[in-house]
Amino acid sequence: MKKFIAMLMALLLACTVFTAACGKKETFSIDGDFEFADAEFGEDYAPDVSEIAVIGSKGGKSELTVSVKDGAVKKPDGGAVALKDGKFKAETIGDWSVTLFVEGHEEIAEVTKIISVKDTVAPKISPTAASSLPESAKIGEEIALPEFTVTDHNTLEGELAVKAIRPDGGEAAVNDGKFIVSAAGEWKIVASQKDAAGNEGSYTWKFTAENKTVASNAENALTSYDSIGFEGIWNGYITFTKIVKGADATLNEDKFYGSENVSAKMSMVEGKTTGQIRLWTDIDENDWSGYDYVKFYVYNDTNVSFKITDCEDDDNKVLMKPNVGIGAWTPVVVPLNNDKIITQKAGWDSREWQEQTAVKSFGIRLIVSGKEAWSGGREFASGNIYFSAMCGGNYEAVDENVLIPVEQGVNPTNVARIRMINHYNVIESTEHAAEGEKASLKLYAIRDDWKEGDDLVITFNGKYYLTAYAGDVEIWVYNATDKALTVTGKTSETLQPFSGKKIKFTASEKEIVIKIGSGNFKTGDAVYFGNVYKCA
Repeated sequence: MKKFIAMLMALLLACTVFTAACGKKETFSIDGDFEFADAEFGEDYAPDVSEIAVIGSKGGKSELTVSVKDGAVKKPDGGAVALKDGKFKAETIGDWSVTLFVEGHEEIAEVTKIISVKDTVAPKISPTAASSLPESAKIGEEIALPEFTVTDHNTLEGELAVKAIRPDGGEAAVNDGKFIVSAAGEWKIVASQKDAAGNEGSYTWKFTAENKTVASNAENALTSYDSIGFEGIWNGYITFTKIVKGADATLNEDKFYGSENVSAKMSMVEGKTTGQIRLWTDIDENDWSGYDYVKFYVYNDTNVSFKITDCEDDDNKVLMKPNVGIGAWTPVVVPLNNDKIITQKAGWDSREWQEQTAVKSFGIRLIVSGKEAWSGGREFASGNIYFSAMCGGNYEAVDENVLIPVEQGVNPTNVARIRMINHYNVIESTEHAAEGEKASLKLYAIRDDWKEGDDLVITFNGKYYLTAYAGDVEIWVYNATDKALTVTGKTSETLQPFSGKKIKFTASEKEIVIKIGSGNFKTGDAVYFGNVYKCA
């Protein structure tokens, strides 16, 4: 009996254990590892719960569906937001909370998740009117900065900034919402705006600026000479043949300056000579007021060197006086500086002054170098003279201490000492430039018959000063000869062969005179000059 009772009790215990094991229920929970993607400020956001799993206590995924509880989306300040079509407007930056539940299964614990609302989108900027954007421009042209429209979900921070960027990367000066196109190359108009989150939007418009050609009548705009008149004024007959007219086939194509592919050509009439020639060209583009200077190049392939002046008798009023040596392209610069432009047609008494806003004709004189020209000892007798296009130009922005920007290739020189003008020439150069400067001015001998005591004398004309000035200046001077040179500046200094240094000179409002001596110069001997700087 005892044995039976013991067996019965063991059986009952086993059944109890089995029943307990078989009757345990599986539990479920919302996947706590799930994270919502960030929301973008100002945009509609739909909390996507389709991928959130409900996981059983045995490790498997159930078919139960997770939902967002009504009124359970809350702003960072705790305020509830109702979903509309499953979305809410992310109108506040910060952490929003979302409570998730399993509908019909209240026993499954709710889970609260975070949705971070961030502002990562920069303001959108667009031109108010596409027609206000320049597609191209000419040097000297004034352009109004276009207006722009800015949109953003966030509050804008500060004012819209609109800048004009020069080809060299510098920012152009803006006055009354306008800027002057001062250099050739690719320009940019850049508009930028920040929002309260620090995002910065920008809009960039690019356009190309080119040199503005004055009076270009040729079809390809490479020559300024529509109708050139030639006259030998000393002996009364025509010295040069008239072979240039607009886009006529008579335009010269065998010699031209730089990247141009045509030039104006004057040819001597066989058997006729003269010491001086007048020529003029009619001007189609009459307004020169937007330029700092007008520039063209001359190639001398005649028997003599010569200087070029305008048609003014008074040396104090002459706008230019470069010496044109044989066998090189020489720049001729007409500094404007609000001066009137003198012209001449027909007789000497036909000269007249013109406002820079109404230039109809431009005249120059070619005068054989040396005193002997005035007595008939040296005259034009053979060869040709070539002219490039005539172009308007502007100085680029320079250091405030730069008085004359020689490196910009405007050849701001007036070679003095007429007695020796037939012995040397001056041209633009990229050789032996001062450190940090792009180019230089080259003064070089064109004859060998120099005597001891014969000096190189160069005068920088005050008409070329960027600002009125009188006082000490500093100029880089390089001696490219094989002999030591004496440079007379503020003091007398010795410049060793093939070396350069900055030397001080005294400038008046009219000029800077530099004398370089040693004598015995030979053809090709050269001295180079850099920018003219005001001394601090």
